[in-house]
Amino acid sequence: MQEVERDDFYYSLIFLFVSFRDESTLIMEGETIEAFRHHREASIRGIENHFKKLQKLLEAERNWKKIVDAKNKAGFTEELLDNNYWVK
Repeated sequence: MQEVERDDFYYSLIFLFVSFRDESTLIMEGETIEAFRHHREASIRGIENHFKKLQKLLEAERNWKKIVDAKNKAGFTEELLDNNYWVK
């Protein structure tokens, strides 16, 4: 009885929060509702991780643009860089 209640609970969550066209295609054949929920959560975590990486790249690009703009504003040119004015 407890397993049926758990399946009903997971199915109601899936039914409410997962977009679908036909209820019969909501869950793959032979897959339990709980397994579907776990796969869906893993997929969402993967998307979230990818999004966080993209946010970090965007932030790095913004910081790089600030550095380039500051160098341009200060009058630095590539000639100065070629003449070893920068210490590594």
